[in-house]
Amino acid sequence: MRTLLSASGGTTWADPSNLTLSFAPDGTQVVGRSSNLFAKLDALAPRDAWQQTALRAFQTWASESDVNIGVVSDGGEAFGVIGATQGDFRFGDIRLAAVPLSGDVAALSISGDVATSGTWMGDILVNADVDFASLDEFYAVMLHEAGHVLGLEHSDDPSSPMHESLRVGPDLQPTDADIAALRAVNGSRPADANEVDRANDTVKRATRIKYSASSGGYVGQTPLLSYGDITTAGDVDHFFLPTLSNYNGPLTFSLRTGGLSLLSAKLTVLDETGRVIASSSADEQSAADLSVTISHNDDDSEYVVRVESDSQADVFAVGAYALVTTFDTRSQVTPETLNEVLRLRYDFLSEEETRPLFETGLEPTFFDDLHMNDTRETAEALKSLTHFAEFREYETTAGISDLTDVDFYSVRSPEFAAGEVGVMTVSVQATRIGGLLSEVKIYDRNGVQADAKIVTSNAGTLTVQVSGVDSGKTYFVRIGSSQSAGRYATGNYRLSVSFSQPAVERQLLSAGQFGSGSDVPGFALKINRTQLFQVALNSEGDGTNSVVVEAAVFDDQGNLLQRIVSLAGDTRTGQAMLLTTGT
Repeated sequence: MRTLLSASGGTTWADPSNLTLSFAPDGTQVVGRSSNLFAKLDALAPRDAWQQTALRAFQTWASESDVNIGVVSDGGEAFGVIGATQGDFRFGDIRLAAVPLSGDVAALSISGDVATSGTWMGDILVNADVDFASLDEFYAVMLHEAGHVLGLEHSDDPSSPMHESLRVGPDLQPTDADIAALRAVNGSRPADANEVDRANDTVKRATRIKYSASSGGYVGQTPLLSYGDITTAGDVDHFFLPTLSNYNGPLTFSLRTGGLSLLSAKLTVLDETGRVIASSSADEQSAADLSVTISHNDDDSEYVVRVESDSQADVFAVGAYALVTTFDTRSQVTPETLNEVLRLRYDFLSEEETRPLFETGLEPTFFDDLHMNDTRETAEALKSLTHFAEFREYETTAGISDLTDVDFYSVRSPEFAAGEVGVMTVSVQATRIGGLLSEVKIYDRNGVQADAKIVTSNAGTLTVQVSGVDSGKTYFVRIGSSQSAGRYATGNYRLSVSFSQPAVERQLLSAGQFGSGSDVPGFALKINRTQLFQVALNSEGDGTNSVVVEAAVFDDQGNLLQRIVSLAGDTRTGQAMLLTTGT
């Protein structure tokens, strides 16, 4: 009933804890065909019912690992349009559509590895020509495809929802082996940052909602953001709001899950004595935003906010959220701006650092190191992520603050298993579209530069790999700018280092040499089955002149599908293209 387009198996995401999903409106173009997702599934069940069924399938996996999936609107742009793999505000990272497919396929999930990028990644195409007998059957198909989207391959276990044969029934759940594989790809679900040192599960341990008390600082002009995560069904989080001087008036606490996760939550506001003032519950609805407004008329009043899952949440009892505190009569931020900032999910910023995002839309430089890690000797030692196997995964967020800034980090490789080829994958992604264009260099413990091969270089993302990495050794990663000046020379980035990804092998399609004014012959590529392609352009110059090299891909009708432009000596990759049979 199902086919996976990518032979590599499931999709690899840069940040599975911050994924989004959208339902493409009818009429959205999918490789020249119009989606009719809503018309098709509205005939199966009421819209709320089939959408909740699809979301339940994703949440069944997400609740077992470090994955969050937030529902967002979809602007109806064509599938495969040029854009970011993750974080494109026009639609979800994962998009659902329905178009006619081959008769033996109920749905297709489109997957990719660290070498592929673009907006096709993670999308699911439902076969518009297949009639589902029930919501249970639709759930079984979605559970299978959601597993692929979150990194899983097919299972040989007939009891697994990842088995190739469709099985429908109330006992259809991920097996222990499925969950272990899921966590190996995405990590187990960690406690949120508020609970690293101690849990905030009681009023006395409530996390302080912080704001600047300095002269000329915070007066209530922007919302206060506090991020958290309900990690288990029994998890309860408490927050404490100290008094804001000279403010009397309406005070709103909003619990936002839309766009962040599928958590079905309950929000309760208490006074300093523990008396309940007001509460709001999602009443079994996933990703339902909640809000409580109270009248604050006493300068000495202080409040505690309790966040927990709704009593009827079931599988939606786990997920990330943002607690938004607004001094209503002083806030100068529009709902639209608030939504934009929330979706960025900069949960590591203080109130003072978040304020410019609200007021000007400009990012501050994240964690400005004041040039303190500009050499190998002063490299910042990264700690491996605790929710993965030790020394397998590392990540950090930082910024290149000026034209002379570089950042060095040190990481330790794991003890590789017998027969396992040591591969180090380093990915740097600009935090916003149009941001930093980075450069990555990798050194061993003796300062010898490693041969790092570029596997992805486009749209602000640079991914390189080093093969033949030794077990239990220290390696240094140098992050800098590839630009000597201009808007792309500075900016913030997310760095991830993985020792779990396989080496990327590309197939050579064409090679040649040309000089000034010479014609370069093209070549034909016959597509025998529908699949994803990503084209890499590698070129070398004579070192004396700046030469621009261009590669273009056309369909069989002569229509331009993609153009890649690079300077000689660089490697550039295009975004993934879905090419159909006979294209």
